[in-house]
Amino acid sequence: EGELEDTSPDKLRFSGKFDGNGFVISGITLSLGYKRTQTSVSFFGALEGAHIEDVVLRHAHAEGYQSHDGKFFVSADLVEESRTTVIDRCFVEFDEILKYTSYRQNTALFGYYNNGIIRNCMAVLHKADVTSEDHEDNLSLFVWQNTGTIENCASIADSVHWGYHYYLTGIAEINHASGTIENCYS
Repeated sequence: EGELEDTSPDKLRFSGKFDGNGFVISGITLSLGYKRTQTSVSFFGALEGAHIEDVVLRHAHAEGYQSHDGKFFVSADLVEESRTTVIDRCFVEFDEILKYTSYRQNTALFGYYNNGIIRNCMAVLHKADVTSEDHEDNLSLFVWQNTGTIENCASIADSVHWGYHYYLTGIAEINHASGTIENCYS
């Protein structure tokens, strides 16, 4: 009886500490079929008060109907959290992102919404392609929205082939008044 808790990837929260110790995770595929209620194809998913450091993803691949997501993480909610998430010394390299969209499918290579601290991190994208129905598609090479702090970070793209209306940004598509970006490169 009663309602079951929503355990979709968009609703689960990671709040612990994860030290990757520089171990390389190579060849991972993040994919999602066509389901409008599921949007995340992220490695960590939703973070809330987490501390993640020294994680290396190499030669990753992402494909599917992706909306409002980040490939490394998504934020728990678009609200200020009481516990700050810290991501430090992480490297993410995607060989390819294949994206099938319908309309306004905002995507970020590193994280979708940062309201914590990201420092000393790098995101690399070798190839991105989108299949669109002549709609607006957006990709940020690092985060989509920032209300937190991003410092000493970099994002690099080798090749991007996008559709009809296409927007590509470097570190953050939207940097809110409370957001800080320092010493970064794109």
